[in-house]
Amino acid sequence: MLAFLVFAVFTSDTVAAKWWENHDEGWFFYHDPEPEPDYDSNPSAFMPDNKTDSLSSELLKKEGERLLSDALVNPTEGNVSNYMRFQKNSMDMSQKFAYVWQRMLMKYPDLYMTTGTEQVNEDIQNAVARLGTQAGLFFIYSAGCDSCRRSAAVVSEFRRKYDGFVVLPVTIDTPLPEFENTRPDNGIAAKLGVETVPSWYLAYPGTDRFEQIGTGYMPLSELERRIYRYAITENMGMSASN
Repeated sequence: MLAFLVFAVFTSDTVAAKWWENHDEGWFFYHDPEPEPDYDSNPSAFMPDNKTDSLSSELLKKEGERLLSDALVNPTEGNVSNYMRFQKNSMDMSQKFAYVWQRMLMKYPDLYMTTGTEQVNEDIQNAVARLGTQAGLFFIYSAGCDSCRRSAAVVSEFRRKYDGFVVLPVTIDTPLPEFENTRPDNGIAAKLGVETVPSWYLAYPGTDRFEQIGTGYMPLSELERRIYRYAITENMGMSASN
């Protein structure tokens, strides 16, 4: 009896593993497929069932492989969209993790396991300088704004420290004397939906791409950290704002 059970299990597994070799058989030839679950109505159904209420990376990986296999073997709209939504959900989790990770490194530099504070500061400055070869900094302000006037010194210091980083001040009323190259607002503030000044944006020349990195006054160190955080997530294929 024991030998029979072992043989039966082995046979069942072998048949299940080689269903594609049975050209005249298979659930999709003679049996109606079971209704496909919809990710939108029950996204938790597409997460691994872990009795300890925790999700391991290995379980997530296996679930993703299962959904991908379903989509490849039977590429219905439901199967493909389920896999796509699972991927999006996984990317969202990764982005949140990366965001918090970088925030913690900036808040607690000692968490760098192999580098000290001096190395962290160097990493930040190098990342800011590199991003300056790709993007410029838009500083949108008002001459009648106290925070804007305080920020003017920060902008000037940033310019001196990062000579190759193009900084473009844009005023919504009159220019501040610190900025000889101030540009009048030509509608860019409305286009970007600016409601608070000063507003800080990274702008990519030759494109219509603007990334907000903050509003209000911030010291130079905070401005550097925000640009650094953006640069890190940009290298990961994501973007971050504020």
